[in-house]
Amino acid sequence: TLLDSYAQAAVNLYGVISRKEFLKIFNTQNQETITPIEMYNLLLPKVVETKEPKYAFYKYFIVNRDMIANFDLADLVASQQKDKPRYIPNKEDFLKYMSYDYNDNNKWDKLLNKMKILLKDTNEALRLFKKMKKLILHERNPMSAMKLLFEKDFAFPSMEAANEFISLFSDAANNNRIWFNNGYTPIELFEIRKNERSDEPELFLGGQGGKIRPTEPCHCGSGKKYKLCCAQFANSLEGKLSDEECLFFYETWHKVLNFANSKLKISNYKIDHNFDFHQHQNLLLEIRDLLWENSQYISDFIASHHNLSFQEIILLKSWATKFIKGSFVIMKNERKGSIFMSMDTKGCYLYCVKGISDTIFNTLRYEIPTVVNTVLIPFKGKIIYDSFIGCRPVRFGQGMTKQFILTFKKAKE
Repeated sequence: TLLDSYAQAAVNLYGVISRKEFLKIFNTQNQETITPIEMYNLLLPKVVETKEPKYAFYKYFIVNRDMIANFDLADLVASQQKDKPRYIPNKEDFLKYMSYDYNDNNKWDKLLNKMKILLKDTNEALRLFKKMKKLILHERNPMSAMKLLFEKDFAFPSMEAANEFISLFSDAANNNRIWFNNGYTPIELFEIRKNERSDEPELFLGGQGGKIRPTEPCHCGSGKKYKLCCAQFANSLEGKLSDEECLFFYETWHKVLNFANSKLKISNYKIDHNFDFHQHQNLLLEIRDLLWENSQYISDFIASHHNLSFQEIILLKSWATKFIKGSFVIMKNERKGSIFMSMDTKGCYLYCVKGISDTIFNTLRYEIPTVVNTVLIPFKGKIIYDSFIGCRPVRFGQGMTKQFILTFKKAKE
């Protein structure tokens, strides 16, 4: 009975697992171990003597019941799992996956509630929701699930509603345990493998470890090879600040953050050249968020520092009054910067944004269009961001991309 429970949990979590790996998990988590022959003899009756088996034997695998009518899916999932680590929870958590519908991701509930509101039909929302969850589990590209909405000629009432839905959808999809990822969520696997990049230029897609090599079609949809298209923007000197400007920005910005921290009393750390910026990213982010909630801290900084240069004063005053905080869609990469499109109800605007120490293209390395959260600030006649940028690793289907492009064209006009 325990072995059968493990088999059900394994195929629900992984879709496909080799008998050898399955046996290793079982024997590692239980005192009483079994041999491969014993495993096969004990589980085979559960397959052949059950009207609706929960799993099946295929080649040297144990596969999910969804694959019994389509073993090509089993081959596909197995091929995509190669060279990826396997997520293995402890025994108690592992056995929770015995339930076909179990998911440790509670973000799905928020998405379902939003779909009920948007579609105004609870039954239709629930039907589409179940299809979307299943597609995300089976497909490597979660945006195939989003297409279900657009196949119904669904349109969001506003860009704000679209942004909210995309945020909920991406949170659910990117925190979902995927068969292709050996049970890891896209975000977990991205974090595990982000330091495994080769020296060959590549672009990571949707946070799922996909990449575009120089001779492959460019991610922007131009039809050109990557090396002949967006690759030329990757190291453009015009797309980022000069080394001198970069140093000036960080020195000024860190002084402001340190001043805000002293007023807010968040930490005893002093934010200067000795500060460990990498280790304390969350602390800096907290200070930054509170700073932009009350930009008066910047004015107070100017008033309390009498040795500031005229150049510093002009820059800081522009930050205090002309910053734009919100969500943006990166629509294009150009030599002089990346084109950001605002996403709010006040209107749609386009901004050519430069990177700081590197181009935004190299900083993010995501497929466009990409939704980002950041604060845009002026810098010597240019637009940059405040060194913090949050990118949602989600890919858009044709329907949503088309909607973005139409909005982009209107804003451009």
